[in-house]
Amino acid sequence: MKAIWSVLVSLILLTGCYEIVDDVPTITTESIGNSVLIEPVNKKGEVVGSYTVTFDGVINGAYCYSVVRNWGKDISYFAISICTNIIEGDGEITGGYIKLDLPDGSSSASICFKVGAGYPPTGTATVEVKAGSLPGFGTLPGPYCHDQGGIQ
Repeated sequence: MKAIWSVLVSLILLTGCYEIVDDVPTITTESIGNSVLIEPVNKKGEVVGSYTVTFDGVINGAYCYSVVRNWGKDISYFAISICTNIIEGDGEITGGYIKLDLPDGSSSASICFKVGAGYPPTGTATVEVKAGSLPGFGTLPGPYCHDQGGIQ
């Protein structure tokens, strides 16, 4: 199911087409350098929180990202989806998807992960923040995949 969700999110991000039905997530469009502002909305179109996700860079061979709650509900989980398999990381890993479940009361988190050799940080990564029942998505720098597969 995670793989299907990841592919669906990837297609939505690539096409830029989405609509809000019930509490389906919004996709942010505001990017600030190596950061993206994620603001999930409810079915009424009301912003219910604000979260800044930052690409912290490649540190000791690992891609690192962080999230901070600006306002709104506590962060339930923080996840990253990329175009290749993750070989090591700070959370639950399924192929190119890594998810870090957070304890109640969390207002920030960080994820670092490693991929195989030959993936420079010139591609994209889809970042996901879930607060309450509403996830939100954004795009930041990530590994570049030579075959342009996955979410590249």
